[in-house]
Amino acid sequence: ISVILGLTLILLIANFRKPKFGRLAIPYAIATTGFFGMLTNLVIIFAFQVVYGYLYFEIGMLIAVFMAGAALSSIALSHYLDRIRGELKLFMGLEAAIILSTVVTLYLILSYPQHYVFFILCFVTGFWVGAQFPLANKIYLRTQPNFGASVGLIYSADLLGGWLAGILSGVLFLPLLGLVNTCIIILAFKLSSLVFLIVSRIPK
Repeated sequence: ISVILGLTLILLIANFRKPKFGRLAIPYAIATTGFFGMLTNLVIIFAFQVVYGYLYFEIGMLIAVFMAGAALSSIALSHYLDRIRGELKLFMGLEAAIILSTVVTLYLILSYPQHYVFFILCFVTGFWVGAQFPLANKIYLRTQPNFGASVGLIYSADLLGGWLAGILSGVLFLPLLGLVNTCIIILAFKLSSLVFLIVSRIPK
């Protein structure tokens, strides 16, 4: 938590001194969303194994449902992207939805839910990840007109967040911090990106 707070403080100070630095709030948000998507999916899979005592019979379906949610939301948002007004407000709304979703996910998995609930949680987690990606590209293109550079940065940020969660989840978060504290880490990262988005001066 201290590391996340320190990182957030550095970002806010940099944004205050150089307002143009605020445009990095979008890639940072996508990085934290990639972190959320990967780590929350692993938390759900871990909780499934704890509740039911087996995993490999279902793990393929759990991951497939996560990817289906991401694909569906990404396709839907991309289709209606030109009609959407107030993209930044919608993007912040998705940030808030991800934070709320993390809280709901933690509550549900601690209540030893029914089998199908895990699949719903995987789908919803993927849905939020896929929904943000097209919006992020559209918003960031306002500050970086080079299409290739914009898409490359956003995609790299997503991969970086997922990679960080994948690396740390097996050696630090789940084995040492446990399920509840891992979800708190996810919440802290997403709150950090939401605060950075709120104070940054991104063109609306």
